[in-house]
Amino acid sequence: AGEDRQLAAAAGAIGGRALAAAFRLLCEDYNSAGLPDLLLWSWHLTSAPRARFVEVKSERDTLARRQRLWLSTLRGSGAEAEVCHVRDNPVEEDFQSKLRRRKRAASDGSSEGF
Repeated sequence: AGEDRQLAAAAGAIGGRALAAAFRLLCEDYNSAGLPDLLLWSWHLTSAPRARFVEVKSERDTLARRQRLWLSTLRGSGAEAEVCHVRDNPVEEDFQSKLRRRKRAASDGSSEGF
């Protein structure tokens, strides 16, 4: 019962046009490859439900043809669909870049540091 309600809420947040487009694409070639990684959705009693499809990519990764097709299909049907680029080791890279800047500044005689 609770799961059915959550599924209905998610479907409502996605919207009929986007669901129809997604099912159409699935029926055309029976292949879900490229479907975005995440579905984020929320609903509140005081506002319309919202859903967003998210494809997650590392900084060295690119979208495959099927992923571009899915994003285009979803966006074309009015759904929110986006790519989220994540950084590999952001803390370490940030520290390393600050360290390089500090070393350059020291060799240039400037006072830039952490």
